[in-house]
Amino acid sequence: MEAPSAYSALLELFRSKGLAGATVLRGVAGFGPTSILHTAGIFKLSADLPLVIEVVDSQEHLDAVLPEWTG
Repeated sequence: MEAPSAYSALLELFRSKGLAGATVLRGVAGFGPTSILHTAGIFKLSADLPLVIEVVDSQEHLDAVLPEWTG
């Protein structure tokens, strides 16, 4: 069985802490510190595309959960 991805683990933490909502968005292109461009194509879905995780709740609730997911 495959280990859960980091974003899945974060979503589960947010859900278990009762946050109002969270969404994971996968980018269609991006690059990181190496400046190598990663893109999603018709014949290839790159596993290293950028992700954005949006979390929605009050500032107080987010501040209470923040130390648990920042390590």
